[in-house]
Parts: sequence; C-alpha cells; structure tokens
Amino acid sequence: YYSVRSQMRPYPAGLQRIAGVDYDLRGMAEIGSDANAGGARRMPCTSRPDMPIAAVHLLMTPVLLAPIADELEALAKQYRRTTERYLAPLVRTHYPALISKDDNEYRKMIEFSTKMTLVAQACTEVAGYCFDERRQRIGALYGCCCFLADSFIDDFGEEAALSYLARFEILLREGWFDVRNEREKLFYIVTSRLFAGRDVFHPMLRDAIVKLYLAQQRDVQMRASLAGRTGSLSRQDLEDLRASTRDRGGHAIVV
Repeated sequence: YYSVRSQMRPYPAGLQRIAGVDYDLRGMAEIGSDANAGGARRMPCTSRPDMPIAAVHLLMTPVLLAPIADELEALAKQYRRTTERYLAPLVRTHYPALISKDDNEYRKMIEFSTKMTLVAQACTEVAGYCFDERRQRIGALYGCCCFLADSFIDDFGEEAALSYLARFEILLREGWFDVRNEREKLFYIVTSRLFAGRDVFHPMLRDAIVKLYLAQQRDVQMRASLAGRTGSLSRQDLEDLRASTRDRGGHAIVV
C-alpha cells in the first residue's frame, strides 16, 4: 500500500561527490521493518574493494511514505484530461469515425495514452528532468502512436501487418508514408507531430526507433512461422517469444 521512495535514488552507484565529499556508493538498504514484519530483517553485506579502508561513512536519509493508490489515481485523472485535450482535436479532424465507433476504441486509446504518460513521467524523473507540459504532450502523442501501430500489427490480419511494416520502413528511410485510410492518416499526423517535438537526430532515440521497428518485424514474422504448427512450443520458441516481447516493450519505453 505504501510507496517507499528513497531520497538517494537519483544518485547512481560508484564514486560520487556529494557536498564536496567523495563517496563510493556500494548499495542502498532500508533500515527498519514494517509493523507487521515480525522483527528485524537481516541485510546482506555489500562488496568492498580489496584494499585498506580508513573509515566508513553512512549516508542516512528519511524516506517518504505515500499511499500509492491515491497518488496514482490523482495523476491518472489529471493526465486523462490533458491527454484528451491533446488528442481529441486530432481525432475529430483526421479520423472522426474513431469517436463514434461502438467498441469504445477511442476511450481505450485515451486510457492507453494516459498510461504511457504515467510511464513517461516515471522515466523522465528517474533521468533527473522535469516532466513539463512539452513532455506531457509528447507522452500523449506517443501513447496514441503506439496504440495505432499495435492495432496495425495485431488487429487486422497478417497481410495488413506486413503491409504496415513495409511502409513504415519507407517512413524511417525516406520520411514518406503511403496513407490509405483515415486511421493511417491519423497515425501519420500523430507521428509527424511526435517527431517534431523530439530531437530525432539524437543517436539513442534513432537507435531505439529502429530497434523497436525490428522488434515489431520479428514479432510478426515469428507469429506467421508458428501459425501452422501443432503441438507444444520448443524451448527455443519460448526464448524467442520472450526476447521479442522484451524488445518490443523495452525499446518502446526507451523511445
């Protein structure tokens, strides 16, 4: 129920200078126990260099106890409003049928984009930056982009998935996307605005985008190769599926 967030979390491990003093940060441990834990817990020792040590300094800081449910619910409500403010005008202009569909797909897209905005805030704060309005807008656009891209891959059959991948490769290489319907038009508009808000020449971003595309491509190819098979999956099949799922989600978070 409670989130214990150490104030030292922004500091990486290793040699760090804090308030003019060099510290070799070997690890972090929570001292104390939960009221219902039934006694103190043993803490394993951290490794130390094989050399004489003159002194050991303990860096101690209080932790913040905050109810997770209340905090996340408040953030979700806030980002749900901002996400819809960013995306609703684009949908009404370029793909109005999405709002009027009976399957609540528009609401699903807003909820997914809200979740991606929450993930974006976590990633931004871990990296030590402020999650400002610009980054909130990027988070909402990226959530919409991922929602539509996943639908091209997963919801309309293998032929549509392969067509999307082929045309998205052209988008990555040449900046051009062959738009065939309103759904794809919305995807292209959102992607264009997303790229306009980011430094797409940053090596890490370009590498993550390409690797995300390759992970999507491998996922579709693997799915097609397993479609006609019967019986249980081999150990190698399971490893490949695990790696594909990891890369598809991991590179999406990096982007």
